[in-house]
Amino acid sequence: MTRAKPRNREEPSRHARLNLDRGAALRLAAGFAAGLAFWFAFSAPYERLLAAAAGGLIDAFESPAVTRLRASGGEIRVDRTDFPPASPRPGLPASDLHFNFVLLAALFALDATRSRPGPSGASGSRRRSFSAFT
Repeated sequence: MTRAKPRNREEPSRHARLNLDRGAALRLAAGFAAGLAFWFAFSAPYERLLAAAAGGLIDAFESPAVTRLRASGGEIRVDRTDFPPASPRPGLPASDLHFNFVLLAALFALDATRSRPGPSGASGSRRRSFSAFT
């Protein structure tokens, strides 16, 4: 026996549609600009904090402690005492670790549901705050 499709029922769309009107485009641009300004202002202190925290974790588990992490020039450099003094030091571009904050700020600014409660009862601003820290 074959089952008939129910009538008057629309197929759910598999693709979310993005309605980018003028207000949404302005919110997106303002969120991007605000995130970029925040990033420029706080990226260097964040890099130093991140290098210090990661260095502390490395020191806690490394025996003997020979690795030091230093944030300088937009890069987190790995300095080991067992490297030859003239050898180049490896580094990680720090912007790879935290530039996504700018994109997150732009997406939060685009969120049109900020005043409606979500399925869990949390308002949009509380959901965004929670998302930023997870």
